[in-house]
Amino acid sequence: MLIFRATCIVSIVFLLQTLAIGQTTVRYIGPYAGLWSNPANWDLEVVPANNGVDSYNVIIPADSNVVFDLMTPTQITGLSMEPASSLNFNDTSLEVVGVALLETNLINASGAAAEFLSNSPFASGENQQAVVANGATVQFALSNYVLSDSGLRESTYGGPFLSATDPGSTLNLSSITLLDTSSLNHGWSGSTFTVTASNQGVVDMSNITTINGASGGLGVPGGPGTPIGSWLKLRAVSGGHIDLSHLTQINGAYTWFQLAGGTISASNLVSVTNTRFEVPNGETLNLGTDITRVTGTEFLLENGATINAPNLTDFSGSRVMLTPTTVFNVPVFTEIDNSQIHVKEGRSFAVSDNKYLLTNAWLREDSIGGPFLSSTDLGSTLDLSSISLIDTSSLTQGWSEYVFTVMASKQGVVDMAGVTVITGTRDGLPRAPGTAGGSWLKLRAESGGHIDLSNLTEIAGRNTWFQLAGGTINISSLASVAYTRFEVPIFQTLDLGTSLTTATGSEFLLENGATINAPNLTDFSGSKVTLTPTTFFNVPEFTAIDDAQIHVKEGRTYAVADNDYLLSNGHLHEGWIGGPFLSAEDSNSTLDLSSLTLIDSSEAVGWSGNTFTVTASNQGVVNLTGLTEIFGAGGGDPWLKFRSESGGRIDFGSLGAAQFGSSGSATGAIWMDVDHIGSKLLFEGDLILQKSESTQRQPRISATDFGEFHVRGDMYVFTDDSAEHDTSGGILFMEGSGIQEYGVRGEEIGLPTDAIDNNFNWGRMVIGQESQATTVVLMDMLDQPLEGNSALYLSGFPQGESGLQLLGGSTLVLNGLNAYVGGIDGDEADWILLNSLFGAGENVIPYGGGFLQLNLTHNLYSADFDGDGDVDGDDFLVWQSSFSNNAGGDSDFDGDSDGNDFLLWQRQFGGMTGECSSATVVPEPANLILLIIAIMGIVCGRYYGDE
Repeated sequence: MLIFRATCIVSIVFLLQTLAIGQTTVRYIGPYAGLWSNPANWDLEVVPANNGVDSYNVIIPADSNVVFDLMTPTQITGLSMEPASSLNFNDTSLEVVGVALLETNLINASGAAAEFLSNSPFASGENQQAVVANGATVQFALSNYVLSDSGLRESTYGGPFLSATDPGSTLNLSSITLLDTSSLNHGWSGSTFTVTASNQGVVDMSNITTINGASGGLGVPGGPGTPIGSWLKLRAVSGGHIDLSHLTQINGAYTWFQLAGGTISASNLVSVTNTRFEVPNGETLNLGTDITRVTGTEFLLENGATINAPNLTDFSGSRVMLTPTTVFNVPVFTEIDNSQIHVKEGRSFAVSDNKYLLTNAWLREDSIGGPFLSSTDLGSTLDLSSISLIDTSSLTQGWSEYVFTVMASKQGVVDMAGVTVITGTRDGLPRAPGTAGGSWLKLRAESGGHIDLSNLTEIAGRNTWFQLAGGTINISSLASVAYTRFEVPIFQTLDLGTSLTTATGSEFLLENGATINAPNLTDFSGSKVTLTPTTFFNVPEFTAIDDAQIHVKEGRTYAVADNDYLLSNGHLHEGWIGGPFLSAEDSNSTLDLSSLTLIDSSEAVGWSGNTFTVTASNQGVVNLTGLTEIFGAGGGDPWLKFRSESGGRIDFGSLGAAQFGSSGSATGAIWMDVDHIGSKLLFEGDLILQKSESTQRQPRISATDFGEFHVRGDMYVFTDDSAEHDTSGGILFMEGSGIQEYGVRGEEIGLPTDAIDNNFNWGRMVIGQESQATTVVLMDMLDQPLEGNSALYLSGFPQGESGLQLLGGSTLVLNGLNAYVGGIDGDEADWILLNSLFGAGENVIPYGGGFLQLNLTHNLYSADFDGDGDVDGDDFLVWQSSFSNNAGGDSDFDGDSDGNDFLLWQRQFGGMTGECSSATVVPEPANLILLIIAIMGIVCGRYYGDE
């Protein structure tokens, strides 16, 4: 506003001056590069030059280039140069004794006799350019200089906008007190707007007290060393000199002092912000005794360069790189927040600050091109041992992964032995370890470098990263760790000490051959590790693994001791972390979670289609045999998925309730998924998947490419949607002992004429084992909204495998339901209705290697020869008396009583029959053994007698 008012005042003065008696205003109308001395080039056809009688006010219009060629020194009263006009002097002299209005135009003077003098206190200028060479003199009587035209950057303009070159050349701006370039904004390009004194030329700015630097264009200044934004550069080259002897204050962003064989006087500085001081080999820049604080400032010293600032103690947000031959004469810094300090080639440097606060997001590696604190080379030490706290908690960079690095390399040392607490960066989200994104504080030791954090006890906040790359980090006093990444390469060791018991949300990245020692770490909640046989993760069995990611592969076995797993971090879904949160991969790999009795993901909220996955793959095994309860994923329609693929196996315990109609212990959005031949989900007890009462989410089950479900208890899947029961490509093995119930949900659609899909059908059901018979009773899931009874459809496979196989004398009890089997004779379109195989009055018939039973009106056990509802010694006596005599002990329905019937009795021994009963009574082992020995003696004796 002050500049605008001053310009208005000068304009009014110029107008009044033109109206004064005896003054004539002339306007240049000549050609480009026309001569001043030609009357035809002026609108009044006179050559403007004061002569004691006539005086002239001259207007040079925009885009005009005038050559001043009057060979005698000349005066004019006033001069108004409109934008993009220029005035050229070659050993000629012009003085403006009154008002001069200079704006975005050029004064070009060359030669020892060349002068342009503007002495009036009413002179004004904005974006004024001056090129002074070969001993010429240009003087502007300006109080302020404003640079706002981005077209004056070097890359566009082709050089400096103000310059003095050669001995005797002087650009006299000594009347200026303010140099203001704060309105310049040229974004990301790193443009420079340059004032140059070269080859012994002089730019006199001796009365400037304040410089407002160019704008970075981003609202906040970048870190020193970043190429973005616009720079006001003051450059002294080859003996040139820029006099800023009264400069006390540098404000704004991006002012650059560059020595290149010249000198700059700036010894009265008091306050400096966002400035670059560049000093080459053998040169010195004196900043004086008054400067105590610099902010966002960069000191570029070549080897052999010197900067003197004997009272500078506050180095906040500033940058320097030091070697043994860079002379940085400063006291010990007491403030270094957001600073960049680098030592190399054997240099040592110490500070006395007690904390380091990192808040400037532009100090990330990709912005400044490397670490913000570093020590490089043998003998180099960056001594930060006075610091007790490193706090980067205010940094947040959203979704991209930005890294802020402290590095020791090539045997350099970063001494942080006094640090007790590190507060890591804040990414704004409770991310899962291993996910890309957020901001990271990285401490990296490479190529023999060492970082001493020997007294560090606590890592708080988020996203701290310790990275070994051939160096060492001492963090052996850790007691508490949160959201930290530990990265250890092959053949290296990281000791976390004996005090560490808890690691929350942390990631342990071990290459093969790497070692991490944490002998008392038991709480692994929210943390992540991947283990192979050659990763040495020396920890006890974890007692807390909620929200943890644990992966074993390449033949590794790993066990935990926790009894429940609570999944609440919504970022553990596959789409976010790139895979399962628990997994076993490769042959002989076992993730032993048999200590778990509960997996509860009811608080894990995600988008529709998100899956939180436990995976066994490539013959790996996940052991969940201790599980008794599973709660599915929470709101937002995600899934808790258990997936076995490529020959993997997940072993479950006795899930669910024992009887049909009870609540079950696997509820909600649970997805049981098995893919590929040889892949298995094995349930030691019941598989009862229930709908969640709170969210009404239903379970899902899928089996593809001959994937296998193995169930040794009852099986019920309570889902209304047949698309959520996609098992037509899978095999269900009902292979318990005694009686098993299977809940039938398929819609009765009659005898198919072709392959079907998504009708709750299986590709194949296998009942029993060669060595153990079982009885499977079909149960109608009457609580489902169906019209009429359900029906079982077993599609079979076109490879010649029918949909049903009975092994070891096992029985399928249809229990009044229709059962359809496809795949007969290798044709999916070839179906039979099992119920149609029964003759009039038949309830039990042979089928394959076992039996079909039509309903439950008769005993379920074929070895219950006396019909009393159980299989016991009395039935053995019936078989004994019938052996080789009649069919009274015929349990396999082949018309005789022989050894095969005895084997079936043996398998069914202890079973109790009855409608809808699935309970079994198992005899005492000792009594059973004695009984079998006695029976075998009888059988053998009978055979010997026959002989």
